[in-house]
Amino acid sequence: MRPRHALSLLALALPLPVVLSGATHPAPGARALSEPAQVVPDPTTSPAWDQRGPRPAPRRIASRSRRAAVPLQRAAATRPHTATHVPTQATRHVVTGYPWATDTSGGHDPWGFTKRQCVSYVAWRLARVGRPVYARQGWGSASGWDDVARRRGVTVTTRPAVGSVAQWNAGESSRVPRGTFTAGAYGHVAWVTAVYADGSVQVSQYNGTGTRSWSSMRVFAPRFLRL
Repeated sequence: MRPRHALSLLALALPLPVVLSGATHPAPGARALSEPAQVVPDPTTSPAWDQRGPRPAPRRIASRSRRAAVPLQRAAATRPHTATHVPTQATRHVVTGYPWATDTSGGHDPWGFTKRQCVSYVAWRLARVGRPVYARQGWGSASGWDDVARRRGVTVTTRPAVGSVAQWNAGESSRVPRGTFTAGAYGHVAWVTAVYADGSVQVSQYNGTGTRSWSSMRVFAPRFLRL
């Protein structure tokens, strides 16, 4: 009976595997397994890691797919431009801050012209760019601006330019895209904001429609003053 007890005591003295949280750790002196360990990147230092685990390596795109994408890129690059009425020259900004837009007094502006009339608006535009004109200098009714310009040595031409003044004599008509524009009994002046390749211009104006309000139109003006 003594040998049996000795064997039992010897078995209890041998090291046994220890199980912790479902993982089996070999006893000291046991041979290590050959399976490599998995290294998980730190999500705070590896941008390629997210909640789903490491991102797979990108797949190689077949050459046939690359060839198919080329015609699409070429087609987009050669798409025709559909814009119309593109000016060859234009001002950078359209000024719409005429200070007497709601004036009902019918009084004069600082340059001596009646407010909300074409001559007042053009005088205001000229003053903004440092080229003021005054009614007392002879710039009265718009119908005589071309004559006053010639007397004062100002260029009067049929060649438009941005920043020049388009001018009509009394009752003078000009072609517009859908009909004609005819000046009233006092003539008309307007500020050129764009010049088109066909010789027409875009003008910014007051009282061009007889309502003492601002408007813009494209027109073949008869002449231009380089004030």
